[in-house]
Amino acid sequence: MDKILEVSNLEVEFQLHRKKFKVVEDISFSVNMGETLGVVGESGSGKSITMLSIMGLLPWTARVTSGSVTFKGIDLLEDENITKVRGKDITMVFQDPMSSLNPSLKIKTQLTEVLIEHEKLSFNDAYSRSLQMLNLVGMADAKSVMERYPFELSGGMRQRVMIAMAMLCKPSLLIADEPTTSLDVTIQAQILELLRGLKEKFRTSVIFISHDMRIISEIADKVIVMYAGKIMEKSDRILFFKQPLHPYSKGLLMSVPDRKAGNSKRLYTIKGDPPNPTEFSKGCRFAPRCPYASKKCFEISPPLHQVKSSFVSCWLYSHERESVR
Repeated sequence: MDKILEVSNLEVEFQLHRKKFKVVEDISFSVNMGETLGVVGESGSGKSITMLSIMGLLPWTARVTSGSVTFKGIDLLEDENITKVRGKDITMVFQDPMSSLNPSLKIKTQLTEVLIEHEKLSFNDAYSRSLQMLNLVGMADAKSVMERYPFELSGGMRQRVMIAMAMLCKPSLLIADEPTTSLDVTIQAQILELLRGLKEKFRTSVIFISHDMRIISEIADKVIVMYAGKIMEKSDRILFFKQPLHPYSKGLLMSVPDRKAGNSKRLYTIKGDPPNPTEFSKGCRFAPRCPYASKKCFEISPPLHQVKSSFVSCWLYSHERESVR
């Protein structure tokens, strides 16, 4: 398969009150053409910051300090390069569409300006294609929606508008940052089915960030587990859900409610809380919450080790294979 995105040893640093601290460290992964990469982990694990780094949308207090991000051979850490592809070849759908859409502009203005800017279309041509895309994402009465403002639409409708906007230029890579979190179960299922259909139609690669392990099990081809700014595990989806390796991965899967058990079974929780980025330890960052942690886990951070077809950052598997980057 053709590799379209490669992230190598990415590190992101924040500055707060004249102090600097790393929020993302040694992140490496790739995405192939037509592939969906699922990224999971608790809030604060660095998922969104990693994706904002790829998009060149980090807040002013943050900066990439090392590593590389390559898209189809183009260095995306160069401002000039990311400006050329962002919004056209690489697009992003955010968790809250209300904060992503301009409340003072009609939907038609926000959609057409994408095509006018990136493909230099006339307003009439841009309007026609925007209308077609709204129909394609299953928007009822698309022509009426074009004349409305974001606050006049429901959450599901706003999310469809955001997806339509992201797909207007038929991007090679779509980053979806928890796009179904604020939606009810029925609309959530519709949005997932929509993303699957668009992916197949346009051969778009997808990076899908989510807390919901069930969604990842349905939509992803590969899975990355992040915790406290580092990758804990990388695996093929089928292998990951069949045989997770890292204690954190196992904890996340055990935390998924068992529908068959109903209310009779106590829900499993991972004890403790994720560390504050200003307090990351020198050893394994999951060690304080890990039931298998040894003295070594608190003192030395484990590199990624290859175990069969998966990669895991855990000293429990250090004897299996040589470490990899």
